[in-house]
Amino acid sequence: MKGLLVKDFCLIRQQKKFLAILLLLAIVLNYNSDGSFVIGYLTFVCSFLIISSISYDEYDNGYSFLFTLPVGRKTYVQSKYIFAVLLSSCSWMTGCVIASVFYLARNQVGRLWGSLAEARILLLAILVFLAIVLPLQFKFGAEKGKYAMLATFGICFGIGYLGKAISDSLGIHPERIFNRLLVQNSWVLGGILLLGTVFILGISYLFSVAILKRKEF
Repeated sequence: MKGLLVKDFCLIRQQKKFLAILLLLAIVLNYNSDGSFVIGYLTFVCSFLIISSISYDEYDNGYSFLFTLPVGRKTYVQSKYIFAVLLSSCSWMTGCVIASVFYLARNQVGRLWGSLAEARILLLAILVFLAIVLPLQFKFGAEKGKYAMLATFGICFGIGYLGKAISDSLGIHPERIFNRLLVQNSWVLGGILLLGTVFILGISYLFSVAILKRKEF
């Protein structure tokens, strides 16, 4: 597994110019936006690098060569999920450092702690996003996976929009309840969301292993 992780990080290192531009753009955009923007921007964009690493492996019958090596399919999936968590966490922490510097330079320490509290939720949301996308990539491949991902997000958006319409008609405001819980019981809520995210990642991992084991190359 170590070799697979080294391979993926070497592929990321080859895109150092893109990463440098991405970091510079994040810093520039942070001048005229809330500090939480740069955190979400970096983490979300870097999540697509994880997806592209699967495309690189698939390209030009790469899987056929890869699995002639002493690498099992289960180990390969494990490496991708570990890589996803590591890269997402690193980009998230980079965004937090940049946001913290800007907040401290503006003497906005109070807003800094609020932004970092929201950032924890953001990282978990990105990991849930990857938990949905990775099995789709393993199932449909790079090209078809794009359409499957768009269809999945369309369904999620439709469900969210319908849920919002129903809650509004009933006079319920989930966002206010969530914000109240975030302020009053942030650590409890964070712990519950963390456990939920780990559970979703675990289910996603089992699906991905099952998909890749059945797949023929």
